[in-house]
Amino acid sequence: MKHVMIGNRMRKHFKKVRWGLAFMLAPILLSACQEGQIPKEIISTWVTDHQRYQGCYMLISQDEVTLGVSDATMHSYFIQKVKTKQSDRQMEVTIELIDDQQIESALYLVYLSNKNKGSLYFKNQPDVIWQRSPFFSPFY
Repeated sequence: MKHVMIGNRMRKHFKKVRWGLAFMLAPILLSACQEGQIPKEIISTWVTDHQRYQGCYMLISQDEVTLGVSDATMHSYFIQKVKTKQSDRQMEVTIELIDDQQIESALYLVYLSNKNKGSLYFKNQPDVIWQRSPFFSPFY
């Protein structure tokens, strides 16, 4: 019977420790990933010189993302939710979208700040770097 009492005391102790850790870590975890608006750093028109995407552009505004091709084909999506996670050298941006047919999708971007006004890439395509277009962007 004594063994069970020690076990119960230990369980109660660990339960208190778990709750204490949860309350201590919650603000840290919540501050690392924030929901809100599109970061001003990525509001622009983006182009890449990657061979696979020649002639393509991505226009990111405060409430809409447009993916286009130089032949005037474009697809626009309304922004529903934005999550950002900032680290020392980069910012991860998740943009949840919906199109005019109510189909939901998401973009997972990584923004790198540098001397050249920044660059970004899709999280699953780090070798395809997108730069701000110097030719057409009403946002900067």
